[in-house]
Amino acid sequence: AAGIGGRKYDTQNGPTGDLADSFNFDKTVEDFKAGEYSAVFASPECGPFSKLHNLPGPGGPPLTTATGPERYGRKDLAPIIHERVRAQILVCVRVAKILKLCTEMRIPFLFETAGFHEGQTSVFNLDEYVANRNNPDVQHTRGVQCPFGALSSKSTSWLHYLVNMSDMPDGCPHPLRNWYSDKDNTMIISRHPRTCGKITYSRTMRTAEQL
Repeated sequence: AAGIGGRKYDTQNGPTGDLADSFNFDKTVEDFKAGEYSAVFASPECGPFSKLHNLPGPGGPPLTTATGPERYGRKDLAPIIHERVRAQILVCVRVAKILKLCTEMRIPFLFETAGFHEGQTSVFNLDEYVANRNNPDVQHTRGVQCPFGALSSKSTSWLHYLVNMSDMPDGCPHPLRNWYSDKDNTMIISRHPRTCGKITYSRTMRTAEQL
């Protein structure tokens, strides 16, 4: 999703919310240059870069690489997957162009993606994001999501311009707690319940009738 000014761009909002559509994107750029927007928040689909694709299991094979031309999509993908990845990365590239416009017009922006570390697949490896990250006025802050109500302390990277992120927590502040499996009351001790797999957890044990 990308929220530009008072408008929200997301395919769930219908065809007009799809930045992969050149008509929508060109119109957005025109309106942007006309001064119709005052700030940008963007968090486009990061599925092509997910580290889950590098792990065994349901994540599937890698869709992109960390270096080289296949940062924009591997050549050996099945046609239907290739087309989906192409559209998702096109949106990421177009968002990067909007962010560059922000710096040229001194408009604040906040861009969110999975926590970035050198050498891993990431939207930050695309040339358009490398250029934005190399802008001395653009900052990169890494934080966690759990202080904002997320189920886990997932690492998150924020690229920002004219936005103060100095109070962003860089680690999980929660204490160790007991969590009980909703399947059989198996207990684990952690700051957050496990979020992978089919088993869910809660803070209270279930009764025999609930199991």
